Amino acid sequence: MKNTIPNLVFFGGSILFVIFIRTVDLSFGGLFFSITLFLIAIVVFFMKYLKREEEKFDARVNNLLSKITEFNATQKYLNLASESGIAVDEASNKLCFFEKKNESLQPYIYSYNQLVECELVEDGDTVTKTSRASQLGGALVGGLIAGGVGTIVGGLSGKRKSLQKVRRVDLKIIVNDTRKPVHILNFFDYETEKGSIQYQNVMAKANHWYGLISVYIKRAEQESKLIEKVSSFRCSNCGEQIERGWQHCIKCGASVSLSRDSTETISKNPSYSVADELAKLVELRKNGTLTHEEFIALKQKLLSQG
Repeated sequence: MKNTIPNLVFFGGSILFVIFIRTVDLSFGGLFFSITLFLIAIVVFFMKYLKREEEKFDARVNNLLSKITEFNATQKYLNLASESGIAVDEASNKLCFFEKKNESLQPYIYSYNQLVECELVEDGDTVTKTSRASQLGGALVGGLIAGGVGTIVGGLSGKRKSLQKVRRVDLKIIVNDTRKPVHILNFFDYETEKGSIQYQNVMAKANHWYGLISVYIKRAEQESKLIEKVSSFRCSNCGEQIERGWQHCIKCGASVSLSRDSTETISKNPSYSVADELAKLVELRKNGTLTHEEFIALKQKLLSQG
């Protein structure tokens, strides 16, 4: 795609230029007029071609998304040059990354709670980053990110460059997926001055998507903490579920020794409200984070601790 557009512009523009040269006087004024018309024709030709290609790509993406069960895209970002992008269904809290693979588009669908990290990168340097710390640690163990670990470390330790020009702007997103843990969304891939209108428009779009994904990451982290807070403790010997007040495990008979902090965190928390936490559990059930069985178990546990 990157080579097709310049080639077509050059070919079409060359034909138009020859026509102009043959139809106007080759005096200085005529030549100037020909060159001006040539440049205008190039711009018009390029804009029309680009618009047609964008419409074709948008149609391909819509066709792809229509085949995904229970997914209705409410926001999309398309990169025509790399034939990739992202779509979000805000009702079901699902995301779909897609990229060109052979001659078709390959979708990667995730629930928002599979998002681990989102990083806005400018010319290889981290501008800002949002991480789900509890997920990132688990993702690194077991080689989930594999070859991407060096990239993450580099992003954390790299020094910011004070340049007046920008060459590339990317959004790097890490997900809990062993098949493809890292997705790169490119927003800009040619040199421009910082502060230019082009740069401002690109950064506005990149920041919008960074903010959107960061909201999902933080929401997933909060819900994960809630589930952890109301989940039962387990016997360190056999793994059996332990209820508060038990002195021995009913399965293996081992002594139960829960710390004061662990058994009384919820009851001693002045901001804790059973009603509020129940409402949160209902929301988790509605958006599919919890199964019906998990919801009932956590609800019962929460009521017993209240």
